[in-house]
Amino acid sequence: CVGGKWVDSLGTCSKTVAECTPDPECEGTQPADAVKQCECGTVKASYKCDASTNYQWVQGAFPACPAKPADITETCSDGKTVRTKSYTCVNNVWTAGDWDRECPEEPVTECTAGQVETGASCGNCGTQKRTCGADGKWSSWECSGQGVCVPGTTTAEGCNFNQQTKTCNSVCQWNDCKCPTGSQPWIFSQGGAKECVSYCYCDTSSSAGSFEPACPSSQCAREGCYSDNPPLGICSGGVVLAYQP
Repeated sequence: CVGGKWVDSLGTCSKTVAECTPDPECEGTQPADAVKQCECGTVKASYKCDASTNYQWVQGAFPACPAKPADITETCSDGKTVRTKSYTCVNNVWTAGDWDRECPEEPVTECTAGQVETGASCGNCGTQKRTCGADGKWSSWECSGQGVCVPGTTTAEGCNFNQQTKTCNSVCQWNDCKCPTGSQPWIFSQGGAKECVSYCYCDTSSSAGSFEPACPSSQCAREGCYSDNPPLGICSGGVVLAYQP
């Protein structure tokens, strides 16, 4: 068997007939792939030629067409709104479109609901305060915890005696009403006038006692003006003209 042909010049053949039989050949060249148009895109089927096709060019099966992908869904950060992207065929390719809706804008929060913030001092010994509302935003500043007056100011309002004044202290509250230095509150019997007056007065226990150190002792010698019980008084001829409350 030489070159696929039997020759007798070599004597006993070393191969079988089947081994010396040449394989069949496919005729012609492989055809171009077959193309099938799908809903979106194309698929191809190639040709095959071998013993299984009896050495004939046979078109293979087409693969499945590209399926339309399922819609994409997403839940927004608010936990309620759901939006969707659908696919459409663009240039023979399944392509996802835009979201069918926008997610709601998240509210801008400045603080935690119920939070209270204090600021600078204000008004009459007050303090600025603001509160965080349910919407997470600060309320306007308010001056809270104010006192009733401005420190250092004086007024006669509410005082019972003429010339009495009261002063606003460092915590914005009124001190007690006081008479001017050197005087005391007196209530005059005639007409019931109430005044701050610098009069001397004494009690029965000592003829030297007095409201002022320079009080004349004669002020203490009037009989019928004083007793062991208050009020101490200013008298004339045994009649009390005025007394201390």
